[in-house]
Amino acid sequence: MGIGPGVLALYAMMQRDGLLSSDVRIVELGAQVVVCHGNQQAVQSLFDAFGLPPPEQSELKKLAEGAPARALFERLGMEYSCIDASGKHGALSWDLNFDECAPEHKGRYQLVTNHGTTEHLLNQFNSFKMVHDLAAKDGLIMHALPFLSYVDHGYFNYQPNLFVDLARSNGYDLLGTWLNIDKDLTHLIPWERGLEKHLQIGASDSLLLVLYRKTVDEEFSVPFQAVYEDFVPDTVLQRYRYVIDGQAISGRRGLLLSNKVFFERISGRSLLLELLKRVLNRLSLVFRGRPS
Repeated sequence: MGIGPGVLALYAMMQRDGLLSSDVRIVELGAQVVVCHGNQQAVQSLFDAFGLPPPEQSELKKLAEGAPARALFERLGMEYSCIDASGKHGALSWDLNFDECAPEHKGRYQLVTNHGTTEHLLNQFNSFKMVHDLAAKDGLIMHALPFLSYVDHGYFNYQPNLFVDLARSNGYDLLGTWLNIDKDLTHLIPWERGLEKHLQIGASDSLLLVLYRKTVDEEFSVPFQAVYEDFVPDTVLQRYRYVIDGQAISGRRGLLLSNKVFFERISGRSLLLELLKRVLNRLSLVFRGRPS
């Protein structure tokens, strides 16, 4: 999908907030290119955020309009790698549907990004496990993925609750979730439930951007969707692990503790909205199928 203005705006914000620096080791899923046609200011703003002298106008145009992401990140001083079955732009030629993370790359990277790659892969488990395995402890993970529209762009669009459940299962710090309502704009809207009522599906392709910090070196844990956790027996949940305070705990105890930690970390309004969502979902399951 490429790196557009909204993603660059998030990078600039991360740098200003002290989350990103020029000396990080970055790996991307996909041999990405920069797609800021007609918006060279988005690239210029990134150099400004890093306190670097601006490129000459000819170089700036080249970086903004289809340059390999490698050229941009190395220009910022980062050590860059990417993974793509095509091998383009010096990529590691791994097939993300099948290949596992090579041992020498496990925990190697301070920033792992997924800028519109996993929606093209059927094996979602392997894709998200790869991201997890590549990231160093205390490293950052960024996803920028299709949310609304993007008809026939890939196999999947993504929902915010997936990233909440991934964070609960793996002990990630969820640093932020944003909506980029148009992939050609830099504007980011902090996500909260209810925002979707004000969006017009089909008006433009919109992205969901998610930023995590990986807090522990544990194996990747598969999430079980939260709204259905109370409707399955303990024998089912026993197969699922939740990372709480650096410890992996299986089963319903892990579920309950992860819920407690999750609710402690979110604001009062978001807590009420989350609780309301869960109550309504569970009521709909209880009454579904009853005769009228």
